[in-house]
Amino acid sequence: MRPNPKHRQAFTLIELLVVIAIIASLVAILLPAVQQAREAARRSQCSNNLKQMGIAMHNYYDVHNRFPISQSWAVLNNTAGVNSISACWARSLLPFVEQSGIKDAYNDSLSHLDPVNRPLIGQSLALFKCPSSPAQAVVEMEVQSSFQWLGASTGEKINVGINEYACSSNAYIDGVYEHAMMPYNDYATKISEVTDGLSNTLHIVEVAGGRDTYDANHNVVAVNTSLHWRIWAGFSRLSLRGYSQDGLTQFGGNCVVNCNSSGANPYSFHPGGAMVLLGDGAGRFLGENIDLTTMQRLITRADGNPVGEF
Repeated sequence: MRPNPKHRQAFTLIELLVVIAIIASLVAILLPAVQQAREAARRSQCSNNLKQMGIAMHNYYDVHNRFPISQSWAVLNNTAGVNSISACWARSLLPFVEQSGIKDAYNDSLSHLDPVNRPLIGQSLALFKCPSSPAQAVVEMEVQSSFQWLGASTGEKINVGINEYACSSNAYIDGVYEHAMMPYNDYATKISEVTDGLSNTLHIVEVAGGRDTYDANHNVVAVNTSLHWRIWAGFSRLSLRGYSQDGLTQFGGNCVVNCNSSGANPYSFHPGGAMVLLGDGAGRFLGENIDLTTMQRLITRADGNPVGEF
């Protein structure tokens, strides 16, 4: 007997629900693994960014017999007496990271906010952006009246390319700023001054978050309106101090990694820690549980104290 063509085989409602439940269970199992794989790739790229900067730092040293200046000011010779960021470490590295075109086009005799330089500072440079960070690579900033001294008019909107890495400048210990690899304000370090050893001293650290300040729970607690801070054409430096565990109180505890993204300490969106670069060019993942004393010893370049395990 032939089957009746009017009675076709099909899934029952219960069978469909079972299949859907199985698929949902598989997705729930696989999704964390996929997310972990993606984060591992992003962390690898972040580490690679730092290693490229480390190579560039030492190539710069070979040419100039010193590391770059972390930051410096200059008063331009014009009637307005406008200030300029005359040097900053990220801009100094451009010829050594295949960005000579930007370096050559940049006019150092003008403020970074001058219309001539604005198309350059508004570019996103992938080297200075961690892919795990939710921050925008280029941010449109409105000029506040307090920044007219940089040569821009109040209300103007200027695009700036952010920098999510900071040179290690100092550690604030017992009310004194102790020098690190790249102290700010026109000081260029020689290797002979790093008496603690390049392999025991931090050079560059990850400080992700772009223009926003995040707390220890990755909540935005402040929005930066500065037009010279945390951008690759301006200032991006670390000045270590201890925070409370929630990241809301400066000098409020011993939290030093992933507590606050204002720029004083290492900060990332990688689970468990942040990427850093040592003076010898080696990249490391610095865990969130590192204590304040060990971090201070890692940052200061000539305190003579042993670093220990980290």
